[in-house]
Amino acid sequence: MTPEFLLMQDGSILVWKFNAATYNFEPAASLNDHKMAVVSLVVGANRLYSGSMDHSIKVSWFSAMWNFIF
Repeated sequence: MTPEFLLMQDGSILVWKFNAATYNFEPAASLNDHKMAVVSLVVGANRLYSGSMDHSIKVSWFSAMWNFIF
């Protein structure tokens, strides 16, 4: 299942994965690369592209199981 993403005003992106056993979302990762609010997000080709009010674009890589590679 595809995770859910929360774009935060503090510059972080929170990643949540659904746990079918508990029927709840659980935290999967926290990406803290931006210095200001994250305002855009694109997911594709095992990459997460994010844009921020700090005028930066960040690229994060993840595996097919949505495990992020830092």
